[in-house]
Amino acid sequence: MVFVFDPFFVYHKPIANLKEVQKIYQYQVPGVLRNFDYDGVLLGSSVVMSINADDLAKKYQCKKVVKAVASSSPASTLKYFLDLSLDSHDVKYIFYGMDVFSFHKAPHNTGMPEEVAFIINKNPFDDVGYIWNGDILAVKIPDMIRTSMNPDYDPGMAYGFMQWTPTGTKRVLDNYNPLLTPTIPMKDEMYQFDMVKENIRALDEKIKQYPNTKFILFTPCYSVLWWDRAYRDGLYNAYLHTLDYAFSTLLKNQNVEIYAVNFNNAEYITDLSDYADPIHGSLAITRMMTESLGDQEQRITLDNYKQHIEQLDEAVVEFMDRVNNEGIDFLYQE
Repeated sequence: MVFVFDPFFVYHKPIANLKEVQKIYQYQVPGVLRNFDYDGVLLGSSVVMSINADDLAKKYQCKKVVKAVASSSPASTLKYFLDLSLDSHDVKYIFYGMDVFSFHKAPHNTGMPEEVAFIINKNPFDDVGYIWNGDILAVKIPDMIRTSMNPDYDPGMAYGFMQWTPTGTKRVLDNYNPLLTPTIPMKDEMYQFDMVKENIRALDEKIKQYPNTKFILFTPCYSVLWWDRAYRDGLYNAYLHTLDYAFSTLLKNQNVEIYAVNFNNAEYITDLSDYADPIHGSLAITRMMTESLGDQEQRITLDNYKQHIEQLDEAVVEFMDRVNNEGIDFLYQE
């Protein structure tokens, strides 16, 4: 039963007319990357989970786009996903959410929980924990069948959660209020830069290995409060320097395009009504990011990447000045 239905896609894609029910990325992403038929991959953290993969497929005329995502994913986890997909499939497009914080995490670590190791490895002899599992039989398989039969279930929204998450200024400020957060001394812009360079080098090398694959990179649209918190945590200058290094390095590849998707646009990042917390935007924000891909006005190039970083800095500094001078009441008024 477990082998036939295989809810974690360890052995094969869904059988018959079952939909691709994906709810637990820790257990399912590796199987999806190995066993599904696709020519596009969306990689990133929870910030991109609610992007509709089918919208990307339609926009870029892909046969299918699958999601390879993980909450707060380090760059090394996305590199692991890249290896799984590019080494097993002929991939036309990689859509990569460039979370600046991901480059500041330790390289050479898949970031996958230890409890899923027996599922994601290629050793069939330790699969007993999956094959002979009452929870899989009694819970996961029935849920897979039930969800597949639900006409409202959209596989393109796999792992998405923003369609059920309320948004609003009060909700965001309850999560993070800049006036209640002390500012610690600013770290040097070279903070953790050895890790940053190694993570970006690994991504750059992978891009060079697959010149026929188009890498569409983008900087997810966080709220201004996320950048404010980075400033008060002493990380702001280091993050700006990381963006500068990433842009200047990766843009040298002919098969790379990078889009701002309004990550530095004050109109989007200061409207807290469209966020659930400082980093997760509403479905309107995720749709905007998808629509902005390919928009030449949003394209970051070797000629303009510094201006894009300066635009972000101006928006963040102006916001912080208002908070310090006026408090936060203006957020509710607007």
